[in-house]
Amino acid sequence: FVSRATYVCPETVCECIAALLRWAEIYVTAQESQKKKGRTPLRRSASSALSISAQQQPCEVHALFYTSCQAAFYLMCFRGVEAIQYYRNAYEHRDDPDSPYADPESVDIGPQRWRFLCGHEMQPLKYCLESVRLEFLHLAEDLDLFLDQGLDDELPNIEETKAFLDGLWNSLSKEGKQTPKTKGKTPVRRRSTI
Repeated sequence: FVSRATYVCPETVCECIAALLRWAEIYVTAQESQKKKGRTPLRRSASSALSISAQQQPCEVHALFYTSCQAAFYLMCFRGVEAIQYYRNAYEHRDDPDSPYADPESVDIGPQRWRFLCGHEMQPLKYCLESVRLEFLHLAEDLDLFLDQGLDDELPNIEETKAFLDGLWNSLSKEGKQTPKTKGKTPVRRRSTI
């Protein structure tokens, strides 16, 4: 609904995406906590329609996590340009008491969150629809989504960000092979059809 409803304001879009990102971060933290305690990571109950077994794929075990991540990626595919612009403006005016923007924490869709989620070992992009994955990665590249543009008074590390994005492209290719490079140029990556 939010992704295609153009009458939904950018603030609401940011709040929705930020809520999905917060939930995903909490989920990942809970999984890591279980691993550190030597317990089996949290899973759906055995009473669910699909009984969880050790042989099941991660996308079956962590279906809600991957569904939430794909929802965030999908929202960005359609509303990402205006959402990122709104977030950056809100962050820029964070100390202005008369700011027309929401509190940056409530609409936080900043680069640290995306890097954490997309770079996590659970690989949420791997379990997305290919069209959503491709479009999201193109958007991330076009908007410098993973680049901290000095929002935290640090100089952006463009080379590190480019390497991170290239790593995502390479790790998500169909056969798991690296994307071929041609004479130092990044190959043209096809757009999705969504």
